[in-house]
Amino acid sequence: MTLALPKVGLLADTAVTHVGELYLANISVPPALYASPALQLTVGPIFAASDIVRVR
Repeated sequence: MTLALPKVGLLADTAVTHVGELYLANISVPPALYASPALQLTVGPIFAASDIVRVR
C-alpha cells in the first residue's frame, strides 16, 4: 500500500515482481496542496469511489 499518490518506483516495470498488488490509500491530502507551486500536480478525483483504490 502507498499513501496519497502512487510512487514512480512502485509503478516501474522492473518493480512488478517485487511489488505485487498495489493499493493507494486516501490520507485526506487537500487538493490545493497538490496544485501548490512546490508540487505543480494536477490530480483528478482519484478517491471519488473509494478511500482505497487498486493501482496494480
